[in-house]
Amino acid sequence: MDSEILRAFWIPIDDINNLAAVHGADAVRAYICLEQPDDLSTIKVVLVPVIDNVDILVMPQSEFVGDNSLTDDSGSTIYDFTQPCPVQCDPQSPLYDGDNLLKGNIE
Repeated sequence: MDSEILRAFWIPIDDINNLAAVHGADAVRAYICLEQPDDLSTIKVVLVPVIDNVDILVMPQSEFVGDNSLTDDSGSTIYDFTQPCPVQCDPQSPLYDGDNLLKGNIE
């Protein structure tokens, strides 16, 4: 198995909690991005809350609910603290095996 093959993304639970704290959000959209053009090793997943199928990139702080400690006063709702696997991996997971097959791993 090639240890450099992109297999997954690690997403901090704080990102998930902060996305859920956006008042009115009914979904989350994930964008696959490169930090450096033409360098696949810099791939990231950027998460944004969605309201009525519209990406919400900024909101007034007053519209957040719950703990939103990762968001500064600007009210940015873009979360990009993800890390790709193989950087953050669980090599013991059956989803990480050489074939990376779902069959037999999900019931």
